[in-house]
Amino acid sequence: MSRRAGAQTVDSALELLDLIANYKGVTLSEVARLLGATTTKTHRLLAALEGKGYLSRTSGKAYELGPKLLYLGHRASRGNQLLRAAAPVLDHLSETTGETALLAVRFGAERLIVDSRDSRFGPQAAWPHDARLPLHSGALGICLLSYAHQGIVAQVVAEGLTEFTSTTVSSEEQLREAMRSVRQNGSYASKGSYVEGIYSIAAPVLGTNREAVAAVSIVGDLVRLDEKKEAGFHEEVRKGAARIAAYLT
Repeated sequence: MSRRAGAQTVDSALELLDLIANYKGVTLSEVARLLGATTTKTHRLLAALEGKGYLSRTSGKAYELGPKLLYLGHRASRGNQLLRAAAPVLDHLSETTGETALLAVRFGAERLIVDSRDSRFGPQAAWPHDARLPLHSGALGICLLSYAHQGIVAQVVAEGLTEFTSTTVSSEEQLREAMRSVRQNGSYASKGSYVEGIYSIAAPVLGTNREAVAAVSIVGDLVRLDEKKEAGFHEEVRKGAARIAAYLT
């Protein structure tokens, strides 16, 4: 197999895994249709990944992520420096504020939730680990985008700034103003811009190259937020982000 053909096979396998991760139980024919590939080629890839433990099949012959990926995910979370650095910060934010604390990283033109702590007030909105959400809506996304290179900003604008609520950042002018605010103040508040009635206050975790390697936030119901709490939460997330950055560097 040539190097180019080998790279294409790896790309196809990774695309397949990503697809199955986003669908709960898909059959061979469904995978082939979603990939736009032949059934024969798709079956060959599925069989190879299943044989290595990266996929498994349900009693109904649907494919799902296999035990090897669970093992690798566990090892990655235990050995990941960012998660180790952020764990005590998320614990502190959740314990002192009572609200949900989230950690996110940029994944292309999206934000990916990689760790969280639940609110003592009960669930507000679902924030599952591995949730991939738009960068232009919510404080986490704005903080990550504020320190991304201009190509990512251009991509986000080109793909369209979907207006989820009446307070969503939905124009390039609004987006750039929000990004300037993050760079000037070190944190950002979003109120109901992704989910009605939910606020988020976030700060970017900056690496040595001044790019945001992550962002940390406090999330809760708007009815519990007043001016005094908001000012205190801005200070808390800025301190938390700085603490994570110091650990990483």
